[in-house]
Formats: sequence, structure tokens, C-alpha cells
Amino acid sequence: MTEATKVDGRYSPTKEVKMVFPNLFEPKAVMKNGKPRGEPKYGARILVTNAEDIAAIKKKAVEVARAKWPGVDLKTLRFPFSDGAKEAEKSKTKGKDGSFYGDATTLVVTARSKYQPRLSVYQGPKAAPQELDGPSLAAAKNKFYSGAIVLPQWNFVAYDPVEEGDKAGVTAYLDQVMWIKDGTRIGAPSAADAFKHYQGSVSAEDPTGGAGELDDEIPF
Repeated sequence: MTEATKVDGRYSPTKEVKMVFPNLFEPKAVMKNGKPRGEPKYGARILVTNAEDIAAIKKKAVEVARAKWPGVDLKTLRFPFSDGAKEAEKSKTKGKDGSFYGDATTLVVTARSKYQPRLSVYQGPKAAPQELDGPSLAAAKNKFYSGAIVLPQWNFVAYDPVEEGDKAGVTAYLDQVMWIKDGTRIGAPSAADAFKHYQGSVSAEDPTGGAGELDDEIPF
């Protein structure tokens, strides 16, 4: 990718979202057939239900993809997204309750990062978020659980296939997570279950501009 085609891949939802299966304090490798696959990473899945944010997330991912591969057929790429109905059905086939994923109107974003995301706690509309570090980070660990209401920041980045037979695509790196408030706790699976589909900021952009036309092209 040349300097001329680089784009800012960062995006943060405009509305609070639910976080499930977070792994924010200690990196873990995805397990496959009982063996770790790849290097240990931090990560979480985020459930987005606000239609404007969903449109903006898709638009951002497509912008990143087309900056690297102009004119690419989006159906040939992998994206770090799924919808709630598909994820709920996958859980059901394994004998698990995935009703918390919602329905097809929920966008499930799977994000991981080699480095620990910056964590913070919302302090109200008139105060800056509390940045967590050292003792304050350890003390707030119980806030970042499966089911907590948060505001994340992702960085969408295009990647090339690593192994023969792999697809190119766009991945979502988890840059930051700000805790907003408590939510209904959801039982956490293993890291392998949470991130087995993994391949692979607050933005001032208009979250809806031109995004509606992309739905027919993105394969989800």
C-alpha cells in the first residue's frame, strides 16, 4: 500500500455497545484441536445494534479494503464481522445458549490485538475518562467482563494471505475499550470458542454517508 492510498482505519461507535468474551488482561492463543494456533493476543467480541454505526463500520472496512485493492470484489475477502442470528445459530448447534447475540440486525465484530488495548472508565459527561494503568488497571479488572457495556475503538487493517488457500481480507485490531456501565453477565467460553472465526476509534466521519449501497457487496 502506498502513502497515497493509506486510509485511517480507526472507528469507534457513536452509541454504547455490549462486549462479550473479552480477553483484555492477558494474551491468549486461539486453540485448535487442543493446540495453540498463532501467537497469544488480546481481544473481544462487540455487539453493535445501532444501524448508523453498523453502516459506518461496514463503510470503513470497505474503504480500507479498496485502498489496498482498488476494484476488488468484496465477496473474495474476509471481514471480521458476522450477524447475531448466525452466531446464535452456531451456538445452538453446539448445545449452547447464544440468544444474547440477538438477531440479524446485530453486527458482531471480532477484534484482537498483539498489544494490550488501552482501558479506561467513563466518568460522566463533564469529566475525562479515567485512564487505567498500574494499580488502577488491576483494581478495575472486574469491570471488563462478558456482558459489560462499553465503547471500543477499532483499527481496521487490510491483510494479505499468510498461507496457501487463505483469503485476503480486513481485520479489526482492538485499540481501546472504555467501560461505560454494568450489563447482564454472560458466561464466557474458552478463547478458542470466542475467536475461532478470527481472520486476521472515535471517528469524526459521517456514519451514514454512502454506506447503504455497500450491503449488497459485503458477504455478510
